Amino acid sequence: MFKCILCCKDFDNSKKTEEHIFPESIGGNICLWEMCKNCNSHLGKNVDAPMINNFQIEAKRQLLKLSGKKGHIPNPLEDGVLSSDPSQKVKYKFKNGLPDSLYIVPNFKYRQDENGNNTIQIILDKKDEHKLPEILEKIKKRTSKNGKPVEFSNIKKFEGRDENPWMKMTKIFNLYDWQRCVIKIAYEMTYRKLGVNYLYNPIAIRIRELLKKEKIDKTDLEDAKLKGNINLANASFNISFVDDPNCLYVVFLPIDGKLICLVRIFDVFEGFIITDDTCNESFPVDGEIIKIDVINKSKEELKFIDFITQQIKLNEQESI
Repeated sequence: MFKCILCCKDFDNSKKTEEHIFPESIGGNICLWEMCKNCNSHLGKNVDAPMINNFQIEAKRQLLKLSGKKGHIPNPLEDGVLSSDPSQKVKYKFKNGLPDSLYIVPNFKYRQDENGNNTIQIILDKKDEHKLPEILEKIKKRTSKNGKPVEFSNIKKFEGRDENPWMKMTKIFNLYDWQRCVIKIAYEMTYRKLGVNYLYNPIAIRIRELLKKEKIDKTDLEDAKLKGNINLANASFNISFVDDPNCLYVVFLPIDGKLICLVRIFDVFEGFIITDDTCNESFPVDGEIIKIDVINKSKEELKFIDFITQQIKLNEQESI
């Protein structure tokens, strides 16, 4: 038997599922198994996804070539339009994680000329010019199925070039939904360190209630009465040496009987939360650091002082 760390119901061990503390899509490789399938699905859909699908994280995943479970690497610049023609969709092709070339998405415009004849304007990127016969054949098949077969005649080809194309995009940045993933990581990492007794901690109970909601807003975060701060990286609580832009970090700092958990997601997001305000002597006095190197797919867990000593030695070697 095990107790699910979200709903706190007891289940048979056969109901255990693998819960990635840091989402697998951003390179998370630390897992828990004390979670039922329904809760795991809820966290993936409502808690992890808003952070994973955030524009800044998508850009980072493209840069680091981090694919999701289906092997897809997101393109953060694929929902644009030409500023000179908002009806024409465009996107950037990437090379080595950086924007390389602007691509015209195939576009079809159905019209009637002054004589009442139906016309189709097919707009293609120069790279797709060879696909035109295939596209025309597909249009024929589609119109035949609809009972309105067409035959193409008087086909004319025009080429154009925009010397200074501008892509226009609209992105909505939710200030709150992605923050819950940071809180989830802090909660699950604290549980991983303190064990099942942490489930009964008053702070843990409030965190679970926040995580169980399908969506949250500023009021929900305030009602949870958590002490800490979550923000863009480098804009809030910061610790020297926790600065590798391609790594994921968790830092535990016991201070004045309270356990502070710092979560840093690349050079994008970070937050610190008091996850236990009754911290006892069982936790290492100097704290701990967990570092996940997503490029090398490795992780290390060290006492805080050992981690800093290690970084100092590395810096000394690089300066020689």
